[in-house]
Amino acid sequence: MTFEELKRLANELNPYGKHLGIKITEISDNCVIGLLAVTENLLNPNGTLHGGAYYSLADTAAGVLSRTSGRKNVTLEGKLNFIKSVGEGVTIKAIAKKIHQGKTTGVYLVDIEDENCQILATGIYTMYYIE
Repeated sequence: MTFEELKRLANELNPYGKHLGIKITEISDNCVIGLLAVTENLLNPNGTLHGGAYYSLADTAAGVLSRTSGRKNVTLEGKLNFIKSVGEGVTIKAIAKKIHQGKTTGVYLVDIEDENCQILATGIYTMYYIE
């Protein structure tokens, strides 16, 4: 699958990602960048971005990077540390980087930044290859 086909898969054929508004903008062998505009329906009762939205963006970016291996995958484990919150009107960016891509699993580091490149969350995801 080419990077353009993978981008189409992530952006157009992923109902959950489309529902949230996740947009994968860049794909390479070692890095994936995804964006999420913070809208009112993604806020928690405190008026800040819900942790599940952060997690979903990071998980999606790591999953797309894992797919650059040419294999389908599922998340085996994901851990995200929340550092700073944001409110409505901000666009956040997930930057996934490859740490390891083996025979059955891949490990990916994901940082989530705001528009000023401040780290909002950081995590590590392990993907299991199902093909």
